[in-house]
Amino acid sequence: MIGTRRGHLVMSPIESILRDCGAAAGIGFWRFDATRGMVHWPRGFGPAHDDSYGSWWRLGEFGQAFDPAERARLFDYFENMFEPDRTSIRLELPVNSPNGPIQLRLEGKPLTGVEGLLAGGLVRDITRRHDAEDQARNLSQILDALMISVHAGVVVIDGKGHIRKANARAFRFLGIDFRDGDEAASLSLLEARMPESVTREVRQAQLGRIAASGALQNAPGLAEPITWAANPWGRGGMVLVLRAASGSATAGPASVGTPIAPAPSAAPADKDAMMAAATERARALLDYVHHPCLVIQSRDASIDHANKAAREKLGLKPGVRTHINNLFELSGRHAPKHMYVTPERVKSIITLPMGARVSRMVDIDPDWLFVEYT
Repeated sequence: MIGTRRGHLVMSPIESILRDCGAAAGIGFWRFDATRGMVHWPRGFGPAHDDSYGSWWRLGEFGQAFDPAERARLFDYFENMFEPDRTSIRLELPVNSPNGPIQLRLEGKPLTGVEGLLAGGLVRDITRRHDAEDQARNLSQILDALMISVHAGVVVIDGKGHIRKANARAFRFLGIDFRDGDEAASLSLLEARMPESVTREVRQAQLGRIAASGALQNAPGLAEPITWAANPWGRGGMVLVLRAASGSATAGPASVGTPIAPAPSAAPADKDAMMAAATERARALLDYVHHPCLVIQSRDASIDHANKAAREKLGLKPGVRTHINNLFELSGRHAPKHMYVTPERVKSIITLPMGARVSRMVDIDPDWLFVEYT
């Protein structure tokens, strides 16, 4: 139980332990006294410590640490704390701290069996999770833009072999009308219509984490002869790209579902060549993105690829190996040991403007970073 000593709060041993462990885990404990209009807030989860009230803040003063739009949500949360029809005990919002904005998640309930209107709960620092979700949404939007822009059919398959995303061109190749507003049904139909030979070979490539390719002249629902290529992504997923076969208008008949040119088991050199070609195709797609995007080799902070928007923004010259002198400051990562930048290895050195989104391409190569300016 908490007591007082000369006007200061005194915590019981168990509460001291919980406070220390909670702080280490990014979790704090708060209290709210509605009668006095004051909130007791843990240090490190928002505004700097106010000596006038110890760790207690007047709610109006405490709200000044929040931006105006978020401030109203904060006040509503505490003011509706004791309403009988209150449904939500959670609130997520950013707060301005001495070290910059952090994203908080509040959870709390009124205290029962006590005099007055008292409440308590937890506050969590979810900044890293919030940033990761924001980054995931941003990358998803990039993927959507690419799928809309390209003329090929693109099908994204998850680790269990189910289709999770496809563009309109992929539906047209298999003679399917996309049902607007019912994406799940459309993707299920696309999965059922996918030629059996393609599904089988893609699944085998998926199990072996290798690329695969082939072609089809005819198959149930196939609108025209196609060639296809599949490449691994993420944790067991595959990206399948469908294209119209060259000369398809004059191609001769073939048995239904029979590959024109089945992909043989490739030798290691052939697999490397296919992976290299797939990488080049993927990077070429970045030129359709209007945001400047760079793929950077983190071992020596050199630019491995830059799309057209990035080349124009940063004045990059083709064929010139460029080193970034502030990459690790920009990304918040530590520079690797024994990183040497010499005129023989790097012909140009630039400084990236701040404000970029930087993500580690773990699923592609742990030594690459993806940098984007919005």
